Amino acid sequence: MADNPHKGSSPHDIETEIYQKGLHYERPVLSFQSDQWEAEACKRLSADSKANDLLGYVYGSAGQRETSDKNREAFKRWSIVPRRLVKTNSFPSLETTVFGERLSCPIAMAPIGVQRIFNPDGELAAAGAAAKAGIPYILSTASSTSIEDVAKANSSGQRWYQLYWPANHNNDITVSLLKRAKASGYSTLFVTLDTYILGWRPSDMDNGYNPFLRADQIGVELGFSDPIYRKSFREKHGKEIEDDQAAAAADWTRTVFPGTSHGWEDLKFLQKQWDGPIVLKGIQSLEDARKAVEVGVQGIVVSNHGGRQQDGGNSSLAILPHIVDAVGGKLTIFYDSGVRCGADIVKALALGAECVLVGRPYVYGLALGGEKGVSHVLRSLKGELELTLHLSGIPSIGKDVLNRSVLVKEDDLFQNIKVTVHSINLLPQRFDQGPSLLLLPHLFAEAFNDLGTSLEAENVKLVKCEPNYNIWFGDGESFELSTDVARMKTEIERWEGKDGFERYFQFLQESHRHYELSVTHVLRRNFTSLLHMARPSFLRHLLALHPFESIYSRASKYFWTERLRRVFTFGSMYMGMSPFDAPGTYSLLQYTELAEGIWYPIGGFYRVMDALLDCGKRLGAEYRFSTPVKEILISSDGRRANGVELASGERLNADVVLVNADLVYAYNELLPTSSYASSLSRRHGSCSSISFYWAMDRTIPELKAHNIFLADEYRNSFDDIFKKQMIPEEPSFYVNVPSRVDATAAPPGTDSIVVLVPVGHLLDGQEGRGLDPQTKQDWEAMEDKARRAVFSTIKSRTGADLQKHVVHEIINTPGTWKTKFNLDKGAILGLSHSFFNVLSFRPSTQHSKYRNLYFVGASTHPGTGVPICLAGSKITSEQILNDLKMAKPWDSSQDTAKQNLGREIDQVQMAPMLSNFHIAVLVAVIAVIVSIYYSSEAR
Repeated sequence: MADNPHKGSSPHDIETEIYQKGLHYERPVLSFQSDQWEAEACKRLSADSKANDLLGYVYGSAGQRETSDKNREAFKRWSIVPRRLVKTNSFPSLETTVFGERLSCPIAMAPIGVQRIFNPDGELAAAGAAAKAGIPYILSTASSTSIEDVAKANSSGQRWYQLYWPANHNNDITVSLLKRAKASGYSTLFVTLDTYILGWRPSDMDNGYNPFLRADQIGVELGFSDPIYRKSFREKHGKEIEDDQAAAAADWTRTVFPGTSHGWEDLKFLQKQWDGPIVLKGIQSLEDARKAVEVGVQGIVVSNHGGRQQDGGNSSLAILPHIVDAVGGKLTIFYDSGVRCGADIVKALALGAECVLVGRPYVYGLALGGEKGVSHVLRSLKGELELTLHLSGIPSIGKDVLNRSVLVKEDDLFQNIKVTVHSINLLPQRFDQGPSLLLLPHLFAEAFNDLGTSLEAENVKLVKCEPNYNIWFGDGESFELSTDVARMKTEIERWEGKDGFERYFQFLQESHRHYELSVTHVLRRNFTSLLHMARPSFLRHLLALHPFESIYSRASKYFWTERLRRVFTFGSMYMGMSPFDAPGTYSLLQYTELAEGIWYPIGGFYRVMDALLDCGKRLGAEYRFSTPVKEILISSDGRRANGVELASGERLNADVVLVNADLVYAYNELLPTSSYASSLSRRHGSCSSISFYWAMDRTIPELKAHNIFLADEYRNSFDDIFKKQMIPEEPSFYVNVPSRVDATAAPPGTDSIVVLVPVGHLLDGQEGRGLDPQTKQDWEAMEDKARRAVFSTIKSRTGADLQKHVVHEIINTPGTWKTKFNLDKGAILGLSHSFFNVLSFRPSTQHSKYRNLYFVGASTHPGTGVPICLAGSKITSEQILNDLKMAKPWDSSQDTAKQNLGREIDQVQMAPMLSNFHIAVLVAVIAVIVSIYYSSEAR
């Protein structure tokens, strides 16, 4: 027989107790309506002679309460989606583990100071209630009760200590506080980073109320009870604290709120002094979250201090899932700010928090009834949390069931979109935000060989995608592009007959020349001046590259149906160009796919990047991740780059500066203003994209690994993108299903899908301005239009109804590409690749003025695309080594072909000019001519 699900202090027991008393007209002393606690507490406090002071302090927030209000509004934007017929025989278990400690529920009491202003028992009452509820209590440095007394009140409960961090010249006081906390059984250290000075709090300022400056020891007790601080005060002032408590209060306040912030490097001191987990409280950015991982702390609190410190900031809940995506699994993530009820706790946990801190609600309980009031609030929060999970069909707080799949953005329901969540790492599905296929594999092999290793040695496994693409047309037909000659013969002859297949080989022959000539004379050569375009070795092949004809016009010579012309020209999208404008040279892209195939690294494209990073580390490279550069430093004489200044203010000096940021961004944002920088901004850019990343709840067998959906109005669709900078009425788009070739990309029975819809780039001066009669770049409308077009097109052409099965979505738009990745105009492939934007016309790999400043990437030579940029990195590296007069390490290596030249069987030999038959015929002809000659002579 199943256990009684109502056994113990369950929500059912609480409700039964209350309703049974109600039969006898007994009503609860304190309300169970969490939104009433604040009002009732304010009413209770208003009876105090210092009512305005107390109310202002507990209710007040920074500035105009914008940050505080955002915290509450953020919770309302998420809704819990209940699931039905989830069979259960008990209420959900709330137990969890944090830093090896078993918690009865994923709640902790946030550190709040000066609690005796709300109730005479203050922290003693709160800590006692925490122990009875089985909830960790976090003691604030601003406590009105000593570390030791609170520990006694908390007894066998779990307790953690929060530090307001004194400046480095008071390290002895910091050490004393930490030793006292450790000796009193506080197991985890929370370091508050956002309160090195009190925020702009109008309510406190209007009342002239600062509880830390008063001589009643409320807010300064930890200092007044600290032996090291007492000694310091005595030495500094020549008297005891008791002799001048007002001066001591002011001095202690300056000690714990020094007015200046510590740096990341100072954490090493705390890590040496504290034997236990360290948690950084006040993290609000991805950069800081990643830095926390880098410095080796054990946890972070995503918090804006409840909106009490800085106004105009973002809500903590909004940034929480992004931070979870960035560092989830690498440290423990706590959440704090705006939590008022059990449903709020469910939402924070679903978005990735592992433990939720509750602050103001328990203070209201303290004001209403001391320890009993705090116990009432904690009991209510736990009960509502448990019942909300139970009624939502969520059997536990485990991340396998309590995650973003249980939430929906309320706004999305009105747009008929299932879920819009920015999530990568938390989801079981994996996506590549950048390239989704690997071309020109020999360039990757060469790069790793130059680094003294190989793809195989770095455990990078490449798998071949077959077929290359499935191309879907509006009339219901499809075409498979493949490296398999037999398959291509069937496909081409189906539309253009046997002559068409012959012309296909002629197309391959021309594309082969484009490819080989480009690799030899472009990808392996630098073009630093116009004279380099006049090199005989290049110039004699110029016309053979067909740079003055478009890909489409060259393909039209070999393919005579519009269908196949589209099949063999859509690849220009990889260059961010229309096939009607892209130079014919770029048919090399189709060639490399058809001749060498399309490949995918198991584990995702980032696996290749990780391998390169590992190579760099072994060779002594040091990487600083999530470290924004503010500017490139220029020497006083204006002739050299001296290094870079980081956003933090730190300066890194360097003999050589190599920039791999977007080149147009670098010239305009990192370097001094110049006319050349302005001219770069006016150059034609490549297209942008609206990219969707969808986690599916089942596999979509109708889709292959790589799918192309071509617009019926083929040319018009490209004109809309490249001439009007918009999304076409009927867009062409690319769909990648990485889980089709890599099982690790999605759990069994599901798929991960990436959709790239090419759109126009942002127009200068119009970014973010929405619908405009001049530009009509209403990106919010375009995003919705793109999504609807993708869903309807895929359904009509393949029969697959994706919309019903999308459970999570990530979106990158032109605005995202610009703001997140610093891509000028949001152009995903850098500058355009038109004739006057390539070779010597493309921005140089070396700055014309600062000769030790170099560039690499999509907008410099040789151009865009990962393999092309990889080839460019070798060109720039060789340029740097030549300028430094240093040998190139890879010069000593020889490829296999050169090593094999000594073998006779492998030596390339000239074919005979004439066959034996030709020789026999020639001899006969000569004999006839000779006989005729002699016959004429005889006459």
